[in-house]
Amino acid sequence: MSFDQATAGDAFAAPGMDTRQWISMGTVDAEKFVDGEKVDPVVFDDDFGPLVNVTLQPSGLPARCRVAIGATGACGNGESEYSPFVGGDEVVVAVPEGFESTGCVIIGRLNNGLDKFPAESVAGQDPTRNRFAFRRRRTPFVEEFATTWMTRVASHGGFFLISESGTVTIRDGSKGALQMGPDIFGYVEGGREVGSEATPSPTALFQLDLTNRRVILQMDDAQLMLSSSSASASSGDPPPGDAALNIPGGLSLAFGNNQPAEHVATIEAVVALLETIFTAISVSPVPGPAIGSTALTALNAALAAGGAAITTTAASLATGLPIAAASPKPPPVGGVQLLPRLGAVSFRTG
Repeated sequence: MSFDQATAGDAFAAPGMDTRQWISMGTVDAEKFVDGEKVDPVVFDDDFGPLVNVTLQPSGLPARCRVAIGATGACGNGESEYSPFVGGDEVVVAVPEGFESTGCVIIGRLNNGLDKFPAESVAGQDPTRNRFAFRRRRTPFVEEFATTWMTRVASHGGFFLISESGTVTIRDGSKGALQMGPDIFGYVEGGREVGSEATPSPTALFQLDLTNRRVILQMDDAQLMLSSSSASASSGDPPPGDAALNIPGGLSLAFGNNQPAEHVATIEAVVALLETIFTAISVSPVPGPAIGSTALTALNAALAAGGAAITTTAASLATGLPIAAASPKPPPVGGVQLLPRLGAVSFRTG
């Protein structure tokens, strides 16, 4: 067995006798100029990533350190995790083999007078009570994923999801979901209870169908559907460019701060009313010259007298009514009446 310097060192090695340092404290160097050239605290190498200039303490030895990513951090092919270093940051440095020249590694950072612990408040709460974990950053923070990303609360199942296809979904604890994607933007109500039973399907819905160019707004049995002129033709939906409104009660429209009180009458409703009146008095309206004031006076007198006078006077005016027979209303699309009856008592305006 040969006895050399290394063997002698191993023989006498003991705590306090080994002059090498394996772990050292250090401070990040501030920006400085050497021979007229600026030296930054951090430089980035194509292979090793960030390299930080550190002065080891208390030895005062300079060291260019690599940055270790913790076991739970991301460090792989095209992956990493990083926070900027500034001059005066206090770090913990590992010294491999006890020689500073073998490549030091920053394995931790410490709070100090420069990098103060946020003891005053984090998200409005007191972090010094030691009751919650947190990550607070002062610098802009970017988090990027090459595929799907999701965060979820296990207690109620609510989550935030960004899928690989680009769809963003936010779901609350009742399974109501807000979704934004290339095809659809909308909200669907989650499960809710009515009495002791849950509804079999969502009854609250808002949806922008970007593919079929339609808008749907639904609350229980009330529904509004809007369709653009470029919408695709779908069974049960309004034709392109049309709108459909289905309401269980009355429809009120207010204009100029006027309260909706008057019933709406349309030209179609007036024509239908006149057709009904003339049918009842056995008169067939035909085109003819305009009715004069004398004829109108005679008609009013006949209506007041009643009986045969109505038939006689109306017959004499038949050739003076510029109203053609109203054509029958076409059946609703799909056999379902979607629009409210214009002129009905449930339709009021102001």
